[in-house]
Amino acid sequence: MNVTKENVDKIGKTIPAIKKPTISPLAEKGWFAIDTIIDKKQSKDLIPKLKKIGASGIVEYALNKLIY
Repeated sequence: MNVTKENVDKIGKTIPAIKKPTISPLAEKGWFAIDTIIDKKQSKDLIPKLKKIGASGIVEYALNKLIY
């Protein structure tokens, strides 16, 4: 998902992660990409919350295997 700098902390506190979400700066100043792995059951409730906080460009895809 993509978020503005103002919303990074809010999103970071909202989304679950195995340890911490990955937060990377985007080419456009003040914007960040956030990646995390969540349980499929969580996405139905979580995505609307993320959109309300200001997330955009949310991509959900299936994970075949997770090794940690």
